Amino acid sequence: YHGFIDGGSQEGLGGLSELISQSDKVIFFGPGG
Repeated sequence: YHGFIDGGSQEGLGGLSELISQSDKVIFFGPGG
């Protein structure tokens, strides 16, 4: 999951949102949406 955080942080909230959309496993990582 560290990879997800690293990539998301570099990309920004937009990138993170995309990752969450592709993998519902990251939902618990997001703000809850």
